[in-house]
Amino acid sequence: MSKQKMITRVIIDHYHSKLDHMFDYLVPLSLEQKIVTGMRVLVPFGRNNRMLEAFVMEIKKGENSSFHMKEVEEILEGKPVLSASTLAIIHWMKNAYFCRTIEAIRCFVPNQRVKQKVVDVIHLNEDIIRKMNVDNDFQNAPAQRKILNYLIKNGESTVNMLTKSTQTSRSSINSLLEKKCIMIEKRQFRREPNVLQENFSYPEPNLNESQKEAINMIKQNWVENPNKHILLHGITGSGKTEIYMNIIKETLTNGKDSILLVPEIALTPQMVQRFKGRFGNKIAVLHSHLSDGEKLDEWNRIKKSEASIVIGPRSAVFAPCNKLGTIIIDEEHESTYKSEQTPRYHAMDIAKMRCEIESAHLILGSATPSIESYYDAANGKLKMIELHERATGGELPTITTIDLREEVKSGNKTILSQKLINELADCLTNGHQAILFLNRRAYATYVNCLHCGHVIQCEQCDITMKWHKNEKKLKCHYCSAEKQAPQQCPECGEEIAYQGAGTQRAEDAIQSLFPDYKVVRMDQDTTRKRGAHQKILSQFESGRIDILIGTQMIAKGLDFPNVTLVGILLADTSINLPDFRASERTFQLITQVAGRSGRGDTEGKVILQTYQPSHYAIRAASKHDYMRFYEEEILVRNTFQYPPYSRLIQLVFSGENELEVKHTADRITAGMKFLLDKSGYIDKSKIIMEPGPAIIARVDNKYRYTVLVKSVDVQFSLLKRIIKYLVLDKREQQVPENVSIIIDPDPRFIQ
Repeated sequence: MSKQKMITRVIIDHYHSKLDHMFDYLVPLSLEQKIVTGMRVLVPFGRNNRMLEAFVMEIKKGENSSFHMKEVEEILEGKPVLSASTLAIIHWMKNAYFCRTIEAIRCFVPNQRVKQKVVDVIHLNEDIIRKMNVDNDFQNAPAQRKILNYLIKNGESTVNMLTKSTQTSRSSINSLLEKKCIMIEKRQFRREPNVLQENFSYPEPNLNESQKEAINMIKQNWVENPNKHILLHGITGSGKTEIYMNIIKETLTNGKDSILLVPEIALTPQMVQRFKGRFGNKIAVLHSHLSDGEKLDEWNRIKKSEASIVIGPRSAVFAPCNKLGTIIIDEEHESTYKSEQTPRYHAMDIAKMRCEIESAHLILGSATPSIESYYDAANGKLKMIELHERATGGELPTITTIDLREEVKSGNKTILSQKLINELADCLTNGHQAILFLNRRAYATYVNCLHCGHVIQCEQCDITMKWHKNEKKLKCHYCSAEKQAPQQCPECGEEIAYQGAGTQRAEDAIQSLFPDYKVVRMDQDTTRKRGAHQKILSQFESGRIDILIGTQMIAKGLDFPNVTLVGILLADTSINLPDFRASERTFQLITQVAGRSGRGDTEGKVILQTYQPSHYAIRAASKHDYMRFYEEEILVRNTFQYPPYSRLIQLVFSGENELEVKHTADRITAGMKFLLDKSGYIDKSKIIMEPGPAIIARVDNKYRYTVLVKSVDVQFSLLKRIIKYLVLDKREQQVPENVSIIIDPDPRFIQ
């Protein structure tokens, strides 16, 4: 009886939809003892047997067959890049997020095609140097003497560092090589993120009783309910970060790894500084602003257990920790934890799956928990631990609400109320710092004609163009189109005006009022360059910036004791959006940015400017009253059956032919209704919202229609199966080639 052959099932490392299934390959005898699941291999593919990279998903014994099967050509690494638990999550992601398998794999594996960086390292030839007197023997060669003395003191150095430190040249190094005084060795070089290159000190403070109690409750929950996740609900400034540090210290003591997620890349430097100051070189950083080489080197450090604490935004949840013990999601309510690109995962879902599969613990932290998380905690699905006082013992800042309608009536049409101007003057005079928040970038949010009313829109999108004064350009924030602003109205030839306020205009206004103080803007436009976040925050922390103006990237997590005033220039920017989460986002943003004030010894103040002071989200935020907001908001959610009372799937149809896009949306909607009807669901009006143009109906010359599906009195899994069948399995029959469809489960924004 002949021996059964070993067969491996692989996923080709290619994004084409027709390759989104496993291919079988024979494993040659020479590789049978080496190949394991999770490895990267090279396989011949197609008629021309082009060599492609692939990931081993399964290994099985095959029946003898006359069918000719191609063989695996080569194993690319000695160890697997995907663990068994990772493979399980990849299979789950494919079904949960309607993505291709390779798209899920790529979340876990960095670009392996990046070459390792190798540098020349110079060190002394001890056998030769031992017989010499460097100062005497190299009296007539001062450059060579400098090099040798530097190496005697420092042991070894890269060529670049050596020539720079000694102010010598490569020729002097070559001379020493000829004399065999030094040796050069090729060595792999670690590409280290800038924030990890500095040394910090962050001593452990004395914890207050609330913090100690919270830590004990977390540890007790781990013993009594190890599978129950924790919601740490603490007011701004209550010392949640110190609790995270203590829990991570405990995890390290138990020989396990931790992942700490932060919502913004802007928050990463400050968090890393604190953790590096406490835990040293055990820290690794993962985020999208790293180069491919830095990502790969950090990934390898984690994989080799050289780093046991990973910090970063949502993508850090995929870090290749070998012994995962704890995942902490700071500011868990933030929408940035949801990916807006395929796969459209939510970091919290991935964290929950990892904790379940790898027997790890999950902690969600927030001063303003998402409605869904608080609802789960109130109903016993999460263990709730609350912190009601600030770690320093100080009070929450006093919030003064300014009705901008009254400002207009009094003749003030600027973006700054007189109260805010006065408070800014007092703050600066007393040597303190201020943060001003406006969630709109650019100088003017729209440009229009004062005579005929014509508004300049993007030619490719149904959206107004924004005026960027420094660059003297109109820009579309959706398709990135740019053009020069006209001097006269293109419709009637009369004067045009720059209307609405963005961060750029606010910066100019503040600087003109306070010319003797340093005013800096932090938004997407000023932080494009690598390291810009870190540079601005370092300058602010050191006191070189007096007033920091910014968008939501400055609204959370930042801790600067000298900030005693926060100004919220316009609290209404998000409150009127046609999205069921608009009120929640408004409450969270106001509460979070207000919490930046008064974190030191001096009491903080907040000036909240709004046109809608009576709105329940603004009233609750002005009183720091989460429960008041939650109780009103949960009633609205229940009435309209929005999460947490249902789950959503959003379908976004787009294409250049509007009629074709509309017909496709109608066809898929009709198909969903038909299949629901077949499954016994008579009333489908609560489940499927009729198709209609998206909030922004055209982006980059593509028309957009949306359909929203709710799991009201119907299983979410059934809705997913129906959508998968119509949109993916039967795509060729149901969807024209030039119409694309985004399937977004549990969307954070309604389009």
